[in-house]
Amino acid sequence: MSVSPGSLRLILSAHAEMEQVAVVFYDLVADQVVDDLTDYTIYMADEEQLDAKTVTDHSYFLKRFYEYLQDHAIAVDRCTDVDLRNFRDAEKKAILKSKTSKQNPRIANGTVNARLRRVYRWLTWLQQNGRTREGLIGRKGCGVRSTLPEGSSTERAHRGNSAAARRQVREEYPLLFRKTAIRSRHRRQFVPTEDFRFSLIERLHETAQSPYLAHRNALIVDIANTVGFRRESINSLRIAQFLDGQIDEAQGSFMYVTPDAQKFGYEESFEFPVVLAQRIAHFISNYLLPLARARGWKIDQRTSPLFLSYRDGRAMRDRSITKLLSGHFRALGAPAWTATHSLRRKFANDEMDSETEYRIDKGIDTSSQSIAATVSLRMGQRNPQSLEPYLAAKITAPRLTAAEQLKAHTAAIEEEVFALREELKRLRALVGESQAKR
Repeated sequence: MSVSPGSLRLILSAHAEMEQVAVVFYDLVADQVVDDLTDYTIYMADEEQLDAKTVTDHSYFLKRFYEYLQDHAIAVDRCTDVDLRNFRDAEKKAILKSKTSKQNPRIANGTVNARLRRVYRWLTWLQQNGRTREGLIGRKGCGVRSTLPEGSSTERAHRGNSAAARRQVREEYPLLFRKTAIRSRHRRQFVPTEDFRFSLIERLHETAQSPYLAHRNALIVDIANTVGFRRESINSLRIAQFLDGQIDEAQGSFMYVTPDAQKFGYEESFEFPVVLAQRIAHFISNYLLPLARARGWKIDQRTSPLFLSYRDGRAMRDRSITKLLSGHFRALGAPAWTATHSLRRKFANDEMDSETEYRIDKGIDTSSQSIAATVSLRMGQRNPQSLEPYLAAKITAPRLTAAEQLKAHTAAIEEEVFALREELKRLRALVGESQAKR
């Protein structure tokens, strides 16, 4: 059982089963489980298909809001826009006062916005499932103003980064801060952060016209982020590679997957997390195949591609994936035409960080050449030098040299210790000779 920082009214305990997680909220004051929060985490895992880390992070967001209401004696079904605004402002102040804060108000705005979006969606879920009174949240005559209840379970008209799309987001989440650091455009080669990926997945779920599209698009992002596949390799994956029988044969936490399309005609097999493969299997059985049956698509599970067009059931084109994701990337502040490949850069940077830390911890070779050789193999790059364009400047310069500096420093200390030992031997010999003469 883990206790979240801050108020100790709620204790959060995460319980994982297979690839999903549920978080139990226990109210220490009322001495009972908070079902409305606990059940919602199951909804996030089952229906929204969010990964365990995201569900846990969002649970913390809801914990903050619930404890704020309790501390101010406000019932959940009686909260209003005034309460949400006060919560929003209090969260920003708390973030800026934190010792780990970068003291950047725009960054704080983005963090608060992520928390507030989840609060809006939880309130909508409560109302739609009869767990609170009608009129809690809605367009007019409600305590909390939002159009989410009208469009959260139906197809939405506006997509992309158009003025209509931005207006729709403002109507769904009226109290979000407008100025956030995530919209700054300053990188020539954009490398998404984990917070950016988190916002991208949220946006894909929020704006999708159907559950099938939400889960399909999120999986494309997660495969690029988790395994580092190129766009063509992702789009060449087949249903047959992720059927339950294939996953059951996996040894440990990884299985091996060979994308049909690889650069230079390679036929490399890559480690693929079983957890991600199970999510894909869930997508196939719960979204892809039911949609295919409903629309009369002819699918041969042995040869059919994994990612199909929602319009006609045909294989997606590679450039369609770029076009699809680039609009969402731009809406979140990334440079124009940034899309899937930037997630491969993120994978490369994450792997370099992880490999460097592992080697320092284990006391093994930390040379940049050795680390690059290991990571390049994971990415299907046969020449380690071809890895350099993927890496952010902070990694190609100080990050890579840091390990070598540490190694050189350690070697210098070892030489100094050896020299001191030799000097000690010499002095002891002198003392021995002096005593012998006496």
